[in-house]
Amino acid sequence: MPYHADLATPLPHPRSLFEKDKLLFAFVLASKLLMDEGRISHEELRFLLTGGVAMGKSPLPNPAPEWVSDRMWGEVCRAQELPAELWRGLAQHVAEDPAAWKRIYDSLEPHTEQLPDPWHAKLDAFQRIVVLRTIR
Repeated sequence: MPYHADLATPLPHPRSLFEKDKLLFAFVLASKLLMDEGRISHEELRFLLTGGVAMGKSPLPNPAPEWVSDRMWGEVCRAQELPAELWRGLAQHVAEDPAAWKRIYDSLEPHTEQLPDPWHAKLDAFQRIVVLRTIR
């Protein structure tokens, strides 16, 4: 495991955390380590936590208003504006094949479902969680 200078300072021992805070502590620690290693970006983490900031209308019309809420469609459109080039075309793909994405939306265990091609192979595990956040 690589050495992290920011972890050289004493950390609160997990026994001193309230039970309800342990999962949050683990998430913050893991996300900080992944950012330091360059495996996740600040923008993607911020998007996961907030869903992005809505700025006016979505650039594309909602392809399936019967199950895609305006909030969800706005987040899908904002996800493709993340700095990494690999996000480009996400909203167009959802608009072109909403049935493939509805399968994930309806799933009781969406994290076990494969994203429609080419997205499952194109995105890493953290980025797939970002996509799940937009459609769930």
